[in-house]
Amino acid sequence: MMAENGTYLVGTVDTSLFHQTWGRYEVTLYYPALGSGVSQPANRMGEPYPAIVFAHGILCTRKDYSWIGAYCAANGYAAILFTTPARINPSTAFPQCAEGFSLCIDHLAAQNQQVGGLLEGIIDEDRIGIMGHSMGAITALKAAADDSSVKVAVSLAPGYFGFTSFTEPYLEACRSIAVPTQIIVGSRDFICPSSGARIYYEVLPSVKEMLIINGAFHDLGIWNVGNEPDWLGYIPFYDAAKQTHYRETTRRYFISWLNYFLHEDSGFYTYIFGEQACRDLETGILSSLEFRQ
Repeated sequence: MMAENGTYLVGTVDTSLFHQTWGRYEVTLYYPALGSGVSQPANRMGEPYPAIVFAHGILCTRKDYSWIGAYCAANGYAAILFTTPARINPSTAFPQCAEGFSLCIDHLAAQNQQVGGLLEGIIDEDRIGIMGHSMGAITALKAAADDSSVKVAVSLAPGYFGFTSFTEPYLEACRSIAVPTQIIVGSRDFICPSSGARIYYEVLPSVKEMLIINGAFHDLGIWNVGNEPDWLGYIPFYDAAKQTHYRETTRRYFISWLNYFLHEDSGFYTYIFGEQACRDLETGILSSLEFRQ
């Protein structure tokens, strides 16, 4: 049922989007294609495809997560990753990130509707999901509340830093999220620990899931894959030998969530709260799993 790396070849398009307040966002669009590489003809056998918008963590860029775009496209999604104009100052990077989701959703619609365009008609504009890591995870929650075109959300290692902090508006936004929302965190994440993620989870009124990957650090194995910086080795509890395991676990659960709600494939329930999810909990792959309808 679940192909290891997907069944589609992946095409890419790089471009820039301009926001009247924040300026220029660099983006990369990944899509099922007839060949691998830049501006390849779209594979129209499975169209229209659901779409995913992904946002990076602070200090990072979309390129640090490029494998996620390729992985989603290989599994039958159009995926767009963006880089915020500011990446260091949270007071500007966070609102830019939150706005980036809608900016990219609008771009997907424009590409889908462009007569004679490379991607004309391949995107199902009624099946759009959003996902992000760290800063992107927090702002994805706000975008899920604010943008009615979003149908499902995945929040990877969101941080909550107290009632007086800049994260408070994002917690308040959670109270009005109406779409299925999944939160994934690592048990050894001391940057954005599971206790903070739980604060978001508890106020969500929608269908929701929270799972904790046993032993994983803040990066969940998904950041800068294949080019991890040496300084990660100095992080307490960081286990380089298990990074592939953490990445495979993270992607198995987020793609199952997306497939279940966007592809409406009930076979993926096993990785939501079915047999396989329970087995992962029993064997210690997950240290916690909660699912509420």
